[in-house]
Amino acid sequence: MNNVFQIGFHYNVAGYDIYLGEIILAVVALLLFAFLSIRGVKFTSVFQTGLVFALVGGVLIITVAALVNPNVSFSNLSPGFYPGNVSIAGILAVVAVAPWAFVGFDTIPQAAEEFKFSTKKTKTLMILSILFGAAVYVVLNTVTAAVVPEGYSSWTAYIDDMPNLSGLISLPTFHAGYQLLGTAGVVFLGIAVLGAILSGIIGFYMATSRLLYSMAKDKVLPIWFGELHEKYKTPAHAILFVMVIALIAPFFGRTALNWIVDMSSIGAAIGYGYTSLAAYKFAKKENNKGIMVTGIIGGIMGLAFMVLLLVPIPMFNCSLGKESYICLIAWIVIGVVFYFSAKKRKEG
Repeated sequence: MNNVFQIGFHYNVAGYDIYLGEIILAVVALLLFAFLSIRGVKFTSVFQTGLVFALVGGVLIITVAALVNPNVSFSNLSPGFYPGNVSIAGILAVVAVAPWAFVGFDTIPQAAEEFKFSTKKTKTLMILSILFGAAVYVVLNTVTAAVVPEGYSSWTAYIDDMPNLSGLISLPTFHAGYQLLGTAGVVFLGIAVLGAILSGIIGFYMATSRLLYSMAKDKVLPIWFGELHEKYKTPAHAILFVMVIALIAPFFGRTALNWIVDMSSIGAAIGYGYTSLAAYKFAKKENNKGIMVTGIIGGIMGLAFMVLLLVPIPMFNCSLGKESYICLIAWIVIGVVFYFSAKKRKEG
């Protein structure tokens, strides 16, 4: 197998192979981090710090290696856009998924009340996290494009040949790491990616469970979700519920996850747009012109993201796929049912 995790038997969903090794890895990670999350933020913060250092260290090493390697030429970044494509279309194709890329930074305020630092520090941490996350995306993409494998004249030729490739060369970022530092480069990148993924799992466990806990306290959800662990004082029931739901996903494979990710970009755009307009409303009462301006900009951007994702514009080609539309419709139906049932529960 070309992938180290593609071991044992595999089965097929919607024409895509799903391998046992990938499922085992995902299930183990979900179980492990559910346990860590139940232990509380004091316990997980130590683990999170280690993962962040792994991410920073891995990316930093690859960046330095690219800067000092005489065979790396930033002229490889040319052309700036794929030949024959409209430039704005390439930009919008990336912009369309930007809301999803920044989902996760909102986990900071969700869990901030369990840490002993000020609101001002929370704001600083969130801004720095967003800037660092953007820097990681930019650095890795730039390094990958600058390191073109031998036998290819440019990154466009490499991408064109991608369907015919297998093994490490079919993974551009990891192959770039291999060309820079050999096997060590692949290891450093693997550590960085693992740190990013695992820290994300912990963050989402914390944010989602605290959200369910708050909703239970407001009687939007059954009180069961608001019950705390006797020893660790964490919303253990909510964490276990999230774990059970998440454990279903690996059995549908990465392709099905892509459908959900694309659809969740809509949710992110709605959430960010709604929050921006709410900020504008409160800022207007306080005559805070700075927040009013950013609130309006955020609301407009949220609307723009929704248009890009929901309206099929041929020249841009960045709207949701058929499967993602089906997931979105199902999500809306579930949301409507939940809204009326929650409203009935609160009134009762």
